[in-house]
Amino acid sequence: MKRAYLNSNRGFTLVETLLSFCVSLMIISSLGVFGTIKLALKDEYIDNTMHGAIYQIANTLITARNITCGATLEFEDGDGDINRIFLDGNSLVKTPGYVIYTNDISFAEFFVEDNLIFLEVEKKGIKHIFLIGCDYPVEVDDYENTGQ
Repeated sequence: MKRAYLNSNRGFTLVETLLSFCVSLMIISSLGVFGTIKLALKDEYIDNTMHGAIYQIANTLITARNITCGATLEFEDGDGDINRIFLDGNSLVKTPGYVIYTNDISFAEFFVEDNLIFLEVEKKGIKHIFLIGCDYPVEVDDYENTGQ
């Protein structure tokens, strides 16, 4: 007579259990790494509106003459009008016309170093220094002699 064996193959083998444990650990550790990277990059905040404002200011200064720096950047544009860029409250603005370049600025200062014009700003507790133009003297005769 043959004996009937009970099927005792229920459950998981040791290899299957260890494999699933390793996969679970890899998933959990990757979530921790991504969280750490996110916290590390939080201090390296890049503000696109700020970079857009710097681009607009730099383009405005291409034709500027008689530039003076300080808390206010004052210059004469190509039409001979006097323009000022300054911090008004928490906004970086240009007059005449009151053009708002960016908001949430707590400090702004313009300075010249080696005939290069820089803007130092503090936004959300982070200080930035941007190169916004140059103040090289250009003689009208030199411009006319180039054939422009």
